[in-house]
Amino acid sequence: MAINKDKTKAMVVARDNKQIDIRLGNLRIQQVTEFKYLGTITDSNGKLDREINASISAAAGVYMSLKNGFINKREVSRKTKLAVYKSIYLPTLLYGSETWKLSEKQKSKIQAAEMKFLRRIAGKTLLDKIRNETIRQELNVNSAIRIIEQSQLRWFGHLNRMGENRQVKKVWEARGTGKRRVGRPRADWNGTISRILVRNNTSWQQASVRCRDRTEWKSFIRDIK
Repeated sequence: MAINKDKTKAMVVARDNKQIDIRLGNLRIQQVTEFKYLGTITDSNGKLDREINASISAAAGVYMSLKNGFINKREVSRKTKLAVYKSIYLPTLLYGSETWKLSEKQKSKIQAAEMKFLRRIAGKTLLDKIRNETIRQELNVNSAIRIIEQSQLRWFGHLNRMGENRQVKKVWEARGTGKRRVGRPRADWNGTISRILVRNNTSWQQASVRCRDRTEWKSFIRDIK
C-alpha cells in the first residue's frame, strides 16, 4: 500500500493538547485539530460542535437553493415538498447522526433547522405561534431527534450482531486504562443509548438480546417514544 504523504494527517483525540511526532521517512506528518473523512468531522477534543454546525450549514445551503424556486411555489404540492424534505434535506442535516451524542443545546439547533423547512412547507411562520409538534402532526412527519434516535438504535443492533473479530466492535467494546480524572465524566454514546432504552422501559441487557432478532428489533425501533 502506498501512502500519500501530502494527504496524510495526524491527530490526537484528548482533553489536553498533546504533540506527537509521526514520520514517513524523513517527512513529519502534520498534526491537526480536526479531520474530515467521508463527510464527517472528527475533532481533537472529542466534541461534536463542529460536526453539528457543519451539518446544519450544509442543510441551510440545500434550503436556500430550493427556497424561491421550489419551496415557495404554490403550484408545487405539499406531498412533493415533503418528498424532497425527506429525501434530500433531512439526510443532509442528519448525515452521520448514528454516532452522535447530543447535548440539549445541539438538539435545539437541529430542531430549529428542521422546523425552518417544515414551517415553510406548512405555510406558517414563528409569528403564527404554532407548536412544532402541531406542525409535524399536520404534515405527518417524525421529529428529527426521533429519527436520530431510531438510527442510533439501528446502529446499536448492528454493533451487537457483529462478529467478535470485527475491528469496529473491538473499538466499541474497548475500555480505557489508567486513573480517571476527578469530576463528572463526559457523556458518551453508550449513555445516549441507555437513556433511550430506559425511556422505553428496556434495559441494556434486554436490548442486547432483542436486537438479535431483526424483525423484533425493527418493531421496537419503530415504536420508540
